[in-house]
Amino acid sequence: MIALTFDDGPSEYTDRILNVLLEYDARATFCVIGNKVNLFPDVLKRTVAGGNEIACHTWSHPNLTNLSAAKVRAQIENTNNAVKEITGYQVKVLRPPYGKHNKTVRSICAEMDIVIAHWELDTRDWSSRNTNSVYNAIMKGVKNGYIILCHDLYETTAAAVEKAIPELIAKGYQLVTVSELLSFHKDGAAPGKVYNRVDPENIVTGK
Repeated sequence: MIALTFDDGPSEYTDRILNVLLEYDARATFCVIGNKVNLFPDVLKRTVAGGNEIACHTWSHPNLTNLSAAKVRAQIENTNNAVKEITGYQVKVLRPPYGKHNKTVRSICAEMDIVIAHWELDTRDWSSRNTNSVYNAIMKGVKNGYIILCHDLYETTAAAVEKAIPELIAKGYQLVTVSELLSFHKDGAAPGKVYNRVDPENIVTGK
């Protein structure tokens, strides 16, 4: 099992990723920016309808470790409320911008019953903007239980994922959401805790 994640959307390219996920009965987690969700309401609805997960990537993508507790809470709540208003979906995962978190962020997430998703594999798609580079990063770096960081902002990432998803499935990987992946953790998923992967020895099936 692996969890593909897509940050900084929704965007004009999100639909292409949703198309390939639907075609191969796969799922992913889309870590959305709150101030963008009203620009793409149909994409959000389609994301949820396809069994994918929506995670919070804050309202305006600040470094949360530089903010007061009240502002951290507002960044999360405003995003989650906007998502719920459009889709009815209750967000349960935070992807903090730049992967930055501190005790304040973790404690607020614990209070809000939200887990924090970091990543084990960074495709660096934001840097390369190159289809083959992103594809190779996924295929060469992937391992069981990994959370993989991508962005649905770039056409090159959509093209890389269209190529990678059928090959990952052919190799025997199940493509699941972050919450689905964590649901197989032998200790469960603890709100306020940071996860970048689930080690195979901690994966329990048949629960």
